[in-house]
Amino acid sequence: MRPARGTWWWCYILAPVLVGAVTIAPAAFGPGLPIENNDETAHTFIDLLAFQRALRSGTLLEINLGANFGSPLLGDPVVCPLAPHAITYALLPPAPAMVVNKFVLATLSTLALTAFFTAYAPLGIASLCAVLAFSSPAFLYFFHHHPHQGALLYFTALLLALRRYLREPDRWRAILLFAAAIACALGVGAHGALLAAAFALAFLALTPAASRRARVVAIALCGLAATALLPHWLEFARLAMASARRGINYQALFVTPPTALIKELLIARAASEETRDIVHYSPALVALIVAGAVMVRRSAIRHLVWGLGLAPLVLVLACRIEPALIAAIPIVRSINVTRTLWFSDIFLLVGAAAAAAAFVALPVFRSRVWLAYVILIAALAPRAHVAWWQLDAFHATSEDLAFQPREFLGLLAPGTRLATDIDPVPDNFDTRAIPYGVLASTGRSILLNHQFRERLAAAGLILPGWNGLTYAFAPVAPDRLAPYGVRYFATRSHGAELQAAGWRQVGREQGVDLFVAPAAVTPVYVDGAELQFIETYRLNGNTVEVALPPGGRRTIVAAFADIGGWRAELDGAPLALTSRRGLIAADVTGGAQLRFVYAPYSTAAIVLVALFALAAAAGLIARVI
Repeated sequence: MRPARGTWWWCYILAPVLVGAVTIAPAAFGPGLPIENNDETAHTFIDLLAFQRALRSGTLLEINLGANFGSPLLGDPVVCPLAPHAITYALLPPAPAMVVNKFVLATLSTLALTAFFTAYAPLGIASLCAVLAFSSPAFLYFFHHHPHQGALLYFTALLLALRRYLREPDRWRAILLFAAAIACALGVGAHGALLAAAFALAFLALTPAASRRARVVAIALCGLAATALLPHWLEFARLAMASARRGINYQALFVTPPTALIKELLIARAASEETRDIVHYSPALVALIVAGAVMVRRSAIRHLVWGLGLAPLVLVLACRIEPALIAAIPIVRSINVTRTLWFSDIFLLVGAAAAAAAFVALPVFRSRVWLAYVILIAALAPRAHVAWWQLDAFHATSEDLAFQPREFLGLLAPGTRLATDIDPVPDNFDTRAIPYGVLASTGRSILLNHQFRERLAAAGLILPGWNGLTYAFAPVAPDRLAPYGVRYFATRSHGAELQAAGWRQVGREQGVDLFVAPAAVTPVYVDGAELQFIETYRLNGNTVEVALPPGGRRTIVAAFADIGGWRAELDGAPLALTSRRGLIAADVTGGAQLRFVYAPYSTAAIVLVALFALAAAAGLIARVI
């Protein structure tokens, strides 16, 4: 017997709030704030805050000049500067904003998932499945990161909006669907958005609809939502094709022997750092999923479980055992395929929910519904129990999130570049100096340019970092790094080599030595047999502004990677852009003011495309529905 929904109303409130509270519990009971101290200080607390500062001054920031010799923000898959939950970073300091987001997004994600599962099971079972979906290690491991925190919330909201519109198409539901699609596109990062789009389209095809016309309009609305961000997608594709990550076989990092994989799936948490985002199922949950996939009578549910749940899971597990299955695909080989489980896990639990509902409806439990739920929770809870350890994986204090040692900040001139031989994973040593106006040098980015990295490697200037995805700088002579605008060098282990190479030590704190080059190196100079460094320059948003010294024809170099999207202007007139050592440059004759501007798309073009998509969606809703 299906229990009355009214008797289970608390599942809509209590369970989501408890999940939200648990996610931030380390803030009260742990050694620090529940914040990932690596990715967040490299992206969210650097790039996102820089974007918001620039936006307040009227500039749509498209590149962070301080990171990776210029790290694009337009097209970046992890910054998500316009995600709905990015608003907290404009209102609160970074650490409190992250903690608030974790509570709010965990609560709302569980609430949205509960609403989704109520179409397939009673409210109590739906609530339990919502908790299980949120607590999947495949998702929970990434819940520490701003670009992934909203994945379940925005995706599930899109599923709910699709289901409501397909069943009863009207204008208000169409507006809700378009808004949900926009939020999903803005809020989950490029990788998550692409996966979410694929799953949402499949869900759209498998969900019963009032008419074929309703399906067509739903597809059109979702397409227009994606079109609103067209410059972002085009830039992401361009940068991804030139990314250093494209040539790396990321799958090889997660090879898991079959026996170990079974153990991690059914018995215990992941056995290693590399595999701790693997999904976990208790044997009872596996039995419910299989029962739901095989026994449920509604064909729509079977299709969801098999097509969107089991098939992706089998693919991910196969890639864990044999990464060569997809290693030959250039783009796919370099991504973490386990993120597919964020979305497929929801549809696996549809089968579990349907099977559990049938279990509760058995005659033996008709008068003892509570006993049925106790048995279900006892059988299924181990999955959540094993997963919650992920929440304890990361801790940071306010000191951890800041540049250390702080005594060095008074020695680093703003607008100059700091190099280091310290791998940016896990330290992000030089990246943390960016908010103070210092330019970083180490490479760590999904879109890190392959050609620029190879040029540095061929010159013997860099040391490979974490699994080939990052790099730091080698302790070489200062004149070899001067063309790249490096004035300072920090090290923990190569002080003697740097001193012998000609660097001058200016500080030592917390086991870190700081050296300075003998010349007053800046990131802008006149190229030639001897470099003539220019002191009169300004880094302003997307622009490098240079007040030129008097002279005839010469080549001006700005030490930022030539990754495409740059243009040059001399006294306001367009000027041909050239390249030196993989850096942007321009040949000038005379002139007073030179500007290098990063603008793969103008602000006007970005805004007009978004307005066109909004207008087209409004017209479609007004005329067709």
